Amino acid sequence: LDKLNKVHELKEFPDQHYADVTVDAGLRIFQLSDYLTEKGYAIQNLGSISEQSVAGIISTGTHGASPYHGLVSSQYVNLTIVNGKGEVVFLDSEHNPETFRAAMLSLGKIGIIVRATLRVIPSFNIKSTEEVIHFETLLNKWDTIWTSSEFIRVWWYPYTRKCVLWRGVKTSDAVRPPRKSWWGTTLGRLFFDSLLWISCK
Repeated sequence: LDKLNKVHELKEFPDQHYADVTVDAGLRIFQLSDYLTEKGYAIQNLGSISEQSVAGIISTGTHGASPYHGLVSSQYVNLTIVNGKGEVVFLDSEHNPETFRAAMLSLGKIGIIVRATLRVIPSFNIKSTEEVIHFETLLNKWDTIWTSSEFIRVWWYPYTRKCVLWRGVKTSDAVRPPRKSWWGTTLGRLFFDSLLWISCK
């Protein structure tokens, strides 16, 4: 479906502070994000990668990094699928609602998703912090950690019993370029890749 990648319509609802964007289901999330940025909108909650297609990101149950937002599929307003009989079927909460809900996490079993409408919100910036915590701290304080910010991510490194806790909040601050790091240079990346190669051998 890679060539099924057009944006068809952006319908704005200024009074409600959102818009509905209808796109082909093969469109990649990073392409959709680029389009939405130009229009002043954003997808409200996403996973860590943006290479998935509009259909793929919901078919596999991708979630974001927030206790305050649902799965990415909860932002979808409707779908158009081609079912096993070759029929083109429109799905939303009023037309075929049970099939619509099933298609939100179907792994392709309901049919091939060919078009989708997503609800998007005005664009925003995120200010983030990172800290290293012990795995035991994560377990003991999970209930308060999980709700301590609108966006939360945790990377766990079992061999060290430590985690990186990332928190993000929406902000009106201007975007600042990331801090420069030696690891981001060509030499630093080559050194890092060499260490990975040595550790695997």
